[in-house]
Amino acid sequence: MNESCSHIGIPYPQSDLPHIFSFSGYTISDIECSIIMYTYDQLSPEDNHTRMKKNNLQQNLQQQNLPRKKAVSFLISQMVFFFFLASIGGFLWEILIFLFQDGIFRNRGFLYGPWLPVYGAGAVLFYLLLGNPLQRILYAEPIKKHHPVTIFLLSLLIGTLLELAIGYFLDTVWGLRYWDYGGAFLNFHGYICFLSALGFGIAGTVWICFLSGFITRLWLKLPLPFRNTMNTILLLAFAVDCAAALIIPNVGKGITFSYNIGTLFLV
Repeated sequence: MNESCSHIGIPYPQSDLPHIFSFSGYTISDIECSIIMYTYDQLSPEDNHTRMKKNNLQQNLQQQNLPRKKAVSFLISQMVFFFFLASIGGFLWEILIFLFQDGIFRNRGFLYGPWLPVYGAGAVLFYLLLGNPLQRILYAEPIKKHHPVTIFLLSLLIGTLLELAIGYFLDTVWGLRYWDYGGAFLNFHGYICFLSALGFGIAGTVWICFLSGFITRLWLKLPLPFRNTMNTILLLAFAVDCAAALIIPNVGKGITFSYNIGTLFLV
């Protein structure tokens, strides 16, 4: 008998299906749960006693999935928060660069709001691919941490590919270039360059090894209703901004620019 439901006392044939999830000391797959319920229907007559047992079995199987559902729900909320935190942080970073370099405020990026999604997308991708949160959700195993050198190299690769894809997309679809590394060392058609890639590697290492865990602890200290409300408001505002930018992109003097020393790390 499979240990995952033996405590309930319901007989069913042993399944050879692979175990997919492991939570709260139990190991069971969704397919196995369906087979258990089907087999119990075949073996037991539908009277009050067996119906009560089957209901208890259903409740026990559902309870085993609760930790996974809670973990997935938290991860989604956390990724939304990470996305906006990094997007707004990137927006402020570029504003400071231009204020320091030219003494002028410039609303950088394709959108009108105070965010640059490429920073947010990078933060989320770095965390999902290098922070390994899905390992704990899918397999209930401790998160395996990569060596900082590995994180640096992977961050460099992921960030560079993301910058290349977004730059090429904007240039091809709208004919807009929000950055141009033409003339920079080891640049590729002005979309990416060596120093930009190096910046992604450093930023990814700092984010994964130091900042993401600290920020997550701060996020957990906020009341759940406040977290949900804040994420909802940000998502709605972002959706409106995207709709407006798709019709009339944010363009103008100083928003699209060519390569110079002061903008090597701008995205």
